[in-house]
Amino acid sequence: MDLHATRLKILSNLQEILEISDDIMPDENLEAIGLNSLKSIMLIVKLEEEFEVTFNDEELLFENFSTINRIMQSLQSTSI
Repeated sequence: MDLHATRLKILSNLQEILEISDDIMPDENLEAIGLNSLKSIMLIVKLEEEFEVTFNDEELLFENFSTINRIMQSLQSTSI
């Protein structure tokens, strides 16, 4: 998995869901810029489709999707 391309795809999806064009730092708290429970579900669905993965129920914790770096870790553990 190309980490740079993965990060760019995640960023693009987040910008679309959060309806922002600003850059998001890898460790920036996504809740502070508008990620709520509904938008988290939208993000998870987009990530599963785009990366062709399925997150296990026990992985679907808000903290696993609270920053871009955490999302990348979740994707990597799901891809293994």
